[in-house]
Amino acid sequence: MNGGFAINQAGLDKYTKVCDEFIDGYRGIEYELEVLAWKPRMGSSDYADQVAQFNVKVAAGDEQSLVPNLELLIKGFQQVKEALAIARKNYRETEDAHAQTFAKLRGSE
Repeated sequence: MNGGFAINQAGLDKYTKVCDEFIDGYRGIEYELEVLAWKPRMGSSDYADQVAQFNVKVAAGDEQSLVPNLELLIKGFQQVKEALAIARKNYRETEDAHAQTFAKLRGSE
C-alpha cells in the first residue's frame, strides 16, 4: 500500500457521514457568513464605528479571521472524503489480495 491506509465500508460510511454533515451544514449558512463581512450599523459615534470595523475584521478581514478559516475547514473535509475513498480502495485491494492468497493455499492442499 506504499504508506497508505485502508478502511472498511462501515468506517468509510461513518467518516463520510460526518464530512457530509459538516459540508452540508456549512453550505446552509454561507449567506449568513457573508453577512458577517458587512459592516453593521451600530450608531454614529467613533466608538460604534470602531466596533463595527472590528467585527468585520474578525469575521472576514484577513486570513486569520472566521470566514476564510471556515472555508479552509470545508476544503479539509473535502480532502478527507477524497482520502477516505482512496483508503477504501486500498482496503478492497488488500482484501482481494488476501482472498487470492488463501484461495491459492487452499488449492495447494
